[in-house]
Amino acid sequence: KWTCWGVALFPASVLYSAITVREAWIVLCLVYGALCAVRWHRGRGWGWFAAATAVFLFGSGLNSGLLAAAAVVSLEALVYGARALPVGRAARAALLAAGAFLIALAAANLAYRWGGENLIWLVRPAAFDHSQHAFSAGRTAYLGELHVRSVWDLFWQTPVRCVVFLFGFPWRGFRAGDSLAVLDALCYLALAVLVVRRAGVLLRDRAARGVLGIAVAVTLLIATFTGNYGTAFRHRAKVAPLLIALAAAGSLPAGRRRIEER
Repeated sequence: KWTCWGVALFPASVLYSAITVREAWIVLCLVYGALCAVRWHRGRGWGWFAAATAVFLFGSGLNSGLLAAAAVVSLEALVYGARALPVGRAARAALLAAGAFLIALAAANLAYRWGGENLIWLVRPAAFDHSQHAFSAGRTAYLGELHVRSVWDLFWQTPVRCVVFLFGFPWRGFRAGDSLAVLDALCYLALAVLVVRRAGVLLRDRAARGVLGIAVAVTLLIATFTGNYGTAFRHRAKVAPLLIALAAAGSLPAGRRRIEER
């Protein structure tokens, strides 16, 4: 009951239910792709893995952040496949490392070809810093004082950006119209608390781990390229359905936990 109320009253859900914009189709691809991944994890066949990957790749044509979701399910398939091979630990580790590198390379290549020119930071972090600050424009810009001068800077700044991306609200020049952004941020904070409190339950479930990995990967990628609260309000709504599902599934008794039903 509480899950239904949460979905019905969640600010982003209300917005996308009333207005059919591109974001609604991106959320649809992410949610349906995650559902396909859950069914694959539940042992319903590798066809669901193929369906999840195809849906994520299709959605990445609308937003490259979904490439992170495709990379996650591909990496999971690599891990589960390697475990089944009759080889030693060293050979399995080498296979996983090579496969992970190829997946990352393929995702980066697709992102670059589909409009992700900002991936130039892989060889020129300073150029990435310039591109990143281009997104920090307007009254609600944030973290404009952070600059990427090396890969290390990107490494430690990313968690900071994720926290502000999910839970931050415009406090500089606050206006009455920004109240919705504050409410939205508080909703994500509540969801994060619920997920963290039930992390032990979720991590013991293969399907829940997969959905959590998708949500984290998409959030990390999108947060890195977001620089103001207005854009964050729009982009973080992509992972809201996944967080609601995880919070609800983690609250169920272990014997009745079925994440695809949430």
